[in-house]
Amino acid sequence: MNRDFIERLSHNSKLYIGYPPATDFKYDYLSDVLNYSINNLGNPENLSNAFSSHEYEKEVIHFFLKLYKSSYHESWGYISHCGTEAALNGCWLGRNYLSDSNRSNCIILASEYAHYCIDKIANILNLPLIRIKTDEKGNIIEDALSTTLNLNKGKSVIFFATLGSTITSSIDHIDLFKKHADAFNIKYYIHADAAFDGSFLPFTKYQLKLGYDFDSINISGHKFIGSPIPSGIFLVNKKYLKNREIEYVKNNDLTIAGSRNGISPILLYEGIRNIGGYNGLKERYIKCLNNANEILQYAIENNINAWKNDHAITVVFDRVDDEIMKKWHAPSYKRYTTITVLPKTNFNMIKEFINDITFYKNYKKTRDNTITYYPSKVSSLL
Repeated sequence: MNRDFIERLSHNSKLYIGYPPATDFKYDYLSDVLNYSINNLGNPENLSNAFSSHEYEKEVIHFFLKLYKSSYHESWGYISHCGTEAALNGCWLGRNYLSDSNRSNCIILASEYAHYCIDKIANILNLPLIRIKTDEKGNIIEDALSTTLNLNKGKSVIFFATLGSTITSSIDHIDLFKKHADAFNIKYYIHADAAFDGSFLPFTKYQLKLGYDFDSINISGHKFIGSPIPSGIFLVNKKYLKNREIEYVKNNDLTIAGSRNGISPILLYEGIRNIGGYNGLKERYIKCLNNANEILQYAIENNINAWKNDHAITVVFDRVDDEIMKKWHAPSYKRYTTITVLPKTNFNMIKEFINDITFYKNYKKTRDNTITYYPSKVSSLL
């Protein structure tokens, strides 16, 4: 292993202030699993794959089904390679469901603050995508929603509901969409994109039920919980599934991918167990929320413009100058830069970040020459 690679990761971890993946995990005790081929091909519910980690996957899915007030009796799920795959799966099932009547009239609606993956998903599914106008904080404007639906009467709609946007943690109000869609007699399917916020939304005022408030949902496994490997949790109401038995693998083909990563279910199972299950996950959220509120107050006390949504553990700053962001690793979009408050986000890091902002504002130069490092070449394989 190239030591420069490890040193880069170690250096950058100290500057990883904004993006949502948690880094407070230690999984070296699971190293034995790297010596085996673990392929989670097929449906994890029936435990018929001898070289899978389906037993871990099934328990992780069961955990999240309970979070969203459902069970294996009425819903189903699997662990995908990433949140985008899970979101694609939801929209794919939605298109097939709505296409039973008229595929040519199916469209996707998403807010301006929806994740960029929806552009790829619409392209893959060959469906028109319409972005609904939002206010500056990422909330859908009701008049814009109503007008958009009115202009598309007679079409069926996949509503790609953002439950926690990347920049502001804004929440699309599903009831608002349903009210206007029902008023225009529009047939619809609702997929909830809850990549980051989905792991803690059940502990907030947003009490949502799978199969009632939305039809499917994607949640990222590597973000709030934390994992060295990206993954997504996909949950869906079983009524949208169509079994496809594959004889030579003795399993149902219900996922987009064929072979699937069997390491992620083990990591997620252990991650949730190490955190402390349901109560531990709730405590983790409350601690992060309290820290986010303290960080917001500290920023305001230092004359930095910042704000956050009540439930959010993201603090939104006026867009930080690009020169400062050569050092810190955080997302900027339009007029904002976002800090995601996770266990990795300590007050010394925040103080240094705010000092950098203040210093640049006063002197039009950076305080030091520290920067985030990016990949460089390794030895050729040829």
